[in-house]
Amino acid sequence: MSYPDIGGAGKFAGKWAMPIDSPPRTVSGTISLSDGTVLADATTGTNTQTLPPRASCYDAATKTGQVFTLKKVDASANAVVLKGDGADLIDDFNTVNLGLQYDVITVQAGPIQWRVLSTN
Repeated sequence: MSYPDIGGAGKFAGKWAMPIDSPPRTVSGTISLSDGTVLADATTGTNTQTLPPRASCYDAATKTGQVFTLKKVDASANAVVLKGDGADLIDDFNTVNLGLQYDVITVQAGPIQWRVLSTN
């Protein structure tokens, strides 16, 4: 399979490659601009991962927005929550709950709010 050249350095230079958490995050926190795929474990209680400010992840001149994926990896009844920063919305909601093991959501920063690209 051939991938488009997106620049960068390292082993996957020029390939569609994103960082992935290992081990999963077990406490609530903020997703950083250098994150790609965030794995979250809510075994001990609700685990909230807050997106960075949407405005810092969207370039109006090039109409490009950063993409993040959040995945719940544990089988507990506790939720993993994806939260917008401050008043930032995710398809008109401030939070999205992942309740089942292996639930996943991928979002992209848009001109007005975060947009959900995919869920399961």
